[in-house]
Amino acid sequence: MAQLPAGRPLRLLLDVVVLTDAADITALNNRTERERRTMRMSPERAKQQYLEQQVASASPERLLTMLYDRLLVDIDRAAIAQAAGEWMDAASPLLHAQQIVAELTSTLTDAWDGAADLRALYTYLSGRLIVANVARDQAATAECREIVAPLRDAWHEASLHSSLV
Repeated sequence: MAQLPAGRPLRLLLDVVVLTDAADITALNNRTERERRTMRMSPERAKQQYLEQQVASASPERLLTMLYDRLLVDIDRAAIAQAAGEWMDAASPLLHAQQIVAELTSTLTDAWDGAADLRALYTYLSGRLIVANVARDQAATAECREIVAPLRDAWHEASLHSSLV
């Protein structure tokens, strides 16, 4: 088996197109520029494109549960960074969590009886996320997790029941 030179990026291997005969070369030349760029797509870009397609094709229920899943991931990442004393690494997921809570708040409508209570909870959660970040407060981060985890589970359960109807 061939060995790569030390330090050679794996990406170079992913960009290689094996051409076996003249027909392959002609086919490559006839491809559009977009097709050629897609062939050279990095693994990171492929992952990003997959995630974008997942979001674009998701039902409203699925989008909501995806937001809650990511919110919990952000809070957990921040808690891990805070526990390690890596305050700068904790800031980014806490800011992202605040953006998610803002998005969740903006999607509430007054057509639902529980909207005012959930809006108040989101407002409180947003404030605690800010405290967790600015004051480097691990207890506030833990409190945010305690608030979000049951909500996430409830929305997942609700989305299962709504898909059965």
